[in-house]
Amino acid sequence: MTPDPASIETAQLRRQTPVATAAQSVGDLERRIRELLIRQHELEIENEQLRESRADLIDITERKQMEERLRISEERYRLLAQTAVDVIWTMNLEGRFTFVSPSVKELRGFTPEEVMQQTFEDIFTPVSLALVQEQFSRFLAELQAGLPLGTMRLELEHKCKDGSTVWTDVIACLPISADSTFLEILGITRDISERKQAEAVQRQRLAERSRMQEREQLLQDLHDGFASQLASACLRNEYNMLTSAEMDELLRECLDDLHLVIETLGHEDLNLNDAIADYRYRCERRLSGLGVRVDWEIALSACPPLEQRTLLNVLRILQESLNNAVKHAQPRQIRIAAGYHPDGELRIAVCDDGIGLPAVPKMGRGLANMQRRARDIGGLLDFTPLEPGTNVSLTLPLSPAPTPAS
Repeated sequence: MTPDPASIETAQLRRQTPVATAAQSVGDLERRIRELLIRQHELEIENEQLRESRADLIDITERKQMEERLRISEERYRLLAQTAVDVIWTMNLEGRFTFVSPSVKELRGFTPEEVMQQTFEDIFTPVSLALVQEQFSRFLAELQAGLPLGTMRLELEHKCKDGSTVWTDVIACLPISADSTFLEILGITRDISERKQAEAVQRQRLAERSRMQEREQLLQDLHDGFASQLASACLRNEYNMLTSAEMDELLRECLDDLHLVIETLGHEDLNLNDAIADYRYRCERRLSGLGVRVDWEIALSACPPLEQRTLLNVLRILQESLNNAVKHAQPRQIRIAAGYHPDGELRIAVCDDGIGLPAVPKMGRGLANMQRRARDIGGLLDFTPLEPGTNVSLTLPLSPAPTPAS
């Protein structure tokens, strides 16, 4: 029996259907995978764009926050500058103001706009101008050299619009940005005219007190020396206790004493070496007339300058020592040594070969005055008995004289 062709075709189609369906499924799967990969790539791009958008958003937010903080800071600074009593200012490297607070008008009479057009010469008095120029040049040199920049503080005298001047305390610094580039000079100027006036009054009071002390000391010196000797001479002469020669000697001593005070207090530049030389010249003839030999050993070229009061007290001690030796010790020879030693001490000694003092000398008026003078200038006075004679020595600590520059 011959198969029916239709049946054969139907059977073949039945056998081919699973294979075709499987192929079709594979194709669909591949297409689906391709679609998923494409979608995955699109998602990755979207995610990257989203991340960038978020970063931009964060950056914009931070920038806005920074701008807001800067705005608040500027508002705070502007409020401070507008209301501060002190003058707040900024300046560029050319020495020109870039900002001046309104309080400058109260300080100097100029408006901020006027001050910003002014130069250093317009602002400062000559002495303050020189100081400002020196400091400004130093700051610029340190800036160019890359050195650490400190804070400048100066007391400066400013010119005012009405022709007067005002003293100020100026503090300035040089802020540097994070990238080490220069920004500007920032400064504050404060009125210290009241303080300066108080200091001037105090200096005047101290000067007046010093003059009073000088007058009192001068009167005391005249009383202890010249006046005392003159009064004693008058009293002894009244009772016929003085010969003509003794009267002449006393009068010469009085004149020498008066000359010593006037010469010492009347010359501010008088040094100890010259003062002793002058005293030696005036008294040497009188001493030689009494038959007393006096040897002078003076080495004071390195001695630093002494204050007038110290100088007078040193000469007074020398004078008293010499007069006491001549009047009371009956010496034939007196040795006077004065020297400045490298340890910073001034040492003066008057040594005689007379009858000498007792081991414990009685402190009469003359010796007590010498001790007081030595104590007043911070010195040490010593009386040492010799065989024969007496040695009177003064030791005075002094600051070493400055070494001359080579």
